[in-house]
Amino acid sequence: MHRKVVIFLSIIDNLIKLLNEKNIPQNELCAHLDITTSTFSTWKKRNSDPPSKYIIRICEFLRVSPEELLSGKKSESTMDELDEIEKKLIFDFRSLSQQGQDYIRQQMFMAREVYKKEQDLPQSNMNVG
Repeated sequence: MHRKVVIFLSIIDNLIKLLNEKNIPQNELCAHLDITTSTFSTWKKRNSDPPSKYIIRICEFLRVSPEELLSGKKSESTMDELDEIEKKLIFDFRSLSQQGQDYIRQQMFMAREVYKKEQDLPQSNMNVG
C-alpha cells in the first residue's frame, strides 16, 4: 500500500515561491503593502505568515486567488477562456485607481441596463417589427 505524502508550505513560503515564479522583487511587494523590507525579512526569518490584513492586498498584487496563496494550490485559470478584447478590458481595469474602477463599475451597470443582448430581452419584444 502506497501512502500519498502531502507537504503543506507556510503562507510565507508560498508567497516567496510566487514572487520568484513571477520574477517580482520583494521590495516591490513591500512598497505595495506599505511595509519595510525588514518586516518582510522578519516574516521569512521567523517563518511567520503575513498578518491577515495583508492577504487580499498580496493576492491582488500577485494576481492570484487567496486559495493559491494560502494553500499553494493553483486555481483553474479562466483567462484562457477570454478573448483578446476581454483580456484587454481586465488589464485596463486593473490599471485604474480605486476611484476609476468605481466609476467604470457604475458606467457598466448603466450600460448593462440599456444595451442588453437579445437573448436577455423578453420574448414579446423579440418578434416586433
